[in-house]
Amino acid sequence: MIIFEINTWPWLNQLSHKKDHPITLENIPKIIFDKYFDLYDTIWLMGVWKRSQKSKFIASTHRGLLSDYKHALSDFSIDDVIGSPYAIYEYNVDPNLGGNIGLKIFYKELKSRNKNLILDFVPNHLSRDNPWRESHPEYFIQGSEVDSQINPTMFFKTKNKIFAHGKDPYFPAWTDTLQVNPFSIEFRIQVIETLSKIAKNCDGVRCDMAMLLTNSVFQKTWGLYAGKPLKKEFWVEVISEIKKKYPDFLFIAEVYWDMEWELIHQGFDFCYDKRLYDRLLHRPIGEIKGHLQAELKYQNHLVRFIENHDEERAITSFGLDKSLAAAMITLTLPGCSLVHYGQDLGLSIKLPVQLGRYPPEPPNKEIQKIYADFIKVLTRNIFSNANWNFVETNNPLIFYYWKDQSTYFLVICNYSVYTLEEIINLNDILGETMTAEKNLVETIFSRKYNNRKEENFILKEQKINLKLNPWEFLILKIINK
Repeated sequence: MIIFEINTWPWLNQLSHKKDHPITLENIPKIIFDKYFDLYDTIWLMGVWKRSQKSKFIASTHRGLLSDYKHALSDFSIDDVIGSPYAIYEYNVDPNLGGNIGLKIFYKELKSRNKNLILDFVPNHLSRDNPWRESHPEYFIQGSEVDSQINPTMFFKTKNKIFAHGKDPYFPAWTDTLQVNPFSIEFRIQVIETLSKIAKNCDGVRCDMAMLLTNSVFQKTWGLYAGKPLKKEFWVEVISEIKKKYPDFLFIAEVYWDMEWELIHQGFDFCYDKRLYDRLLHRPIGEIKGHLQAELKYQNHLVRFIENHDEERAITSFGLDKSLAAAMITLTLPGCSLVHYGQDLGLSIKLPVQLGRYPPEPPNKEIQKIYADFIKVLTRNIFSNANWNFVETNNPLIFYYWKDQSTYFLVICNYSVYTLEEIINLNDILGETMTAEKNLVETIFSRKYNNRKEENFILKEQKINLKLNPWEFLILKIINK
């Protein structure tokens, strides 16, 4: 499964300018569905829920954020600020994006093409002006007058109550948010009701900072403010209730701190693989290989990525050649993969989520073609029914293969700054006698450094003689007859 993440508000804004009339989820041109979305099987519309006016005001006056805005948009105007999509006012689609009717139309178009839709769910906090604050204060963490005086950035005062801002245990509170209490029975009932409503118009949710709702983390963060934990973990109860009615509904966790396996056991279908991202970006090849040798039952639940709305643009953080090699790896591993809008175009400027407009940045034609060609190859050569095997080597070569009956897909990458030469004995590596001849070996994808013309491999006597320049990669299809 390949998930394509779209920052919905600026994306629709961009489409509107291109078409010279307002585009919402209700009237997206069919060509977008037929050509652009055709590369992916799942679309994640990030940021569709109704934004908070209070969050917008805070985002418009935050000094640190204002600096980020000006870095992203050279012609930044305060009108570009729309507020954070992670300080949700209510779980109805923002009218500026087409409202709930627009989402239903968009979803119907996707499903008619056998595509899936992922939406956001933000379990840890809501906007500080969320209507439930007044109607259901029992949903939230509350404090005292003393708390608001001692920790004014952690607590805030309303007319007659003191509420906490959302936070995690390691960073300051998010001052545009309101902290929920997962130990509240009433709040859990509301979450199940809300997710049941969401599930009618999508195929899954990406759950923001999901590990914050586990008993261990929440107690560490809030201590006595939280009260006594309930018998069931929050996610165990919520996911099991939703899956009773929608058994195929997907739960995807944004998760850090090595808590992926815990959340998988609590019911999540997939979890962010931030560890792989960090290793591909910063760490030596041995750590990357070690990571890829984890048990398959764990790897099958991971979301691989080299870019999303939280991270820098891949071409900026990795550089051109390394980013393409890393993308090839993340798109061909077990589990599922995520591609962020603009990553596939080679865009270099990260857009703060509080802004509603992209900078006028032209696409990188080379990267655009590579992604389009590569993902087409993946959709034509489906690995989902094949068996995956990692092959250890004593050099910077990352090598694994997928086997589907008598067909092998060899994924080979020189993930280093050095030229690499290697001989792969197919009989030894694949564990059976190969009858592979040149006409049975197909290069289904190859990316050559500086577009060199000579072949990066030679097949001779069931041996593949590789010569790969830095960051080069290829996928070979071998049929053993």
